[in-house]
Amino acid sequence: MSVALISEYTAIGDLFEHYVGGPSRIYIIILVGLVTAVYTAKGGLLISLLTDQLQAALILVLILIASLYLVVNFREPLRQPLPERLGINYSGFSSIFSLP
Repeated sequence: MSVALISEYTAIGDLFEHYVGGPSRIYIIILVGLVTAVYTAKGGLLISLLTDQLQAALILVLILIASLYLVVNFREPLRQPLPERLGINYSGFSSIFSLP
């Protein structure tokens, strides 16, 4: 469990340091760790479960947005049809039943 928390805090610190700028990442890691410890100690398991549910809901929304974006903007050029000997034919269908 501690390895997972350390990796999350390090990732948050790195993102903040590189994209927002400001102090060293160690200060951000300590701040995020303290905030997490305080709200978990104050609210207990219920608050931890609620934040996990909130994260899951936000992830589902992001997956939905990404899926819609791909459906609307993803265009693959049309391919040329296969030659007759490589397309769907009787020999291909009959080999399905004869293969082990």
